Amino acid sequence: QKSPVYATEASWDPFGDSQAGDSARLLSYNNSRTSNVVSYGFATNGFYGEAQYGLGEVGGNNSLTGANSAGRTLAGFVGYKSGPFDVVLTNQNIHDNPLTSSTKMTLIGGNYDLGMAKLFASYAAEKTSSGVVTRDQKDLLIGATVAVGTAGTFEISYLGKKDTLVATKDAHQFAVGY
Repeated sequence: QKSPVYATEASWDPFGDSQAGDSARLLSYNNSRTSNVVSYGFATNGFYGEAQYGLGEVGGNNSLTGANSAGRTLAGFVGYKSGPFDVVLTNQNIHDNPLTSSTKMTLIGGNYDLGMAKLFASYAAEKTSSGVVTRDQKDLLIGATVAVGTAGTFEISYLGKKDTLVATKDAHQFAVGY
């Protein structure tokens, strides 16, 4: 099963999920897939979404009661698409296996289709705690795609990452593609 951030990437990243300029170079998806997951998805009247619960993978742990949640994932997304407008809100709460750290990530993103061009934007906040160190990251993406007749599509994006754990971990990515 695709993780919520990965599953909704086409809504907020002009490069999608498989090109050299895509957001995976800087933005943490916390893996593109979720293991041992039970999910429920829906789509009605422009609204869409999915809820996921990933059972832990450590023998003897009880991830249902929360007594020890090693390997557990609780995640989901909800979005709305109508005409040229598409917006999505995702959230992931992941407990690493074994239980040494946990990560919470929330992302809001979307696009607006102007016809010949499509504008994209997203903002993500991620916090990882290992009990000793807390990492706090913020990501901002803006971009666009422009149709070039029937020959193809021109893509451009900027992704900025702010990492508060270490001052030199901030990063910027500019991408141009065709």
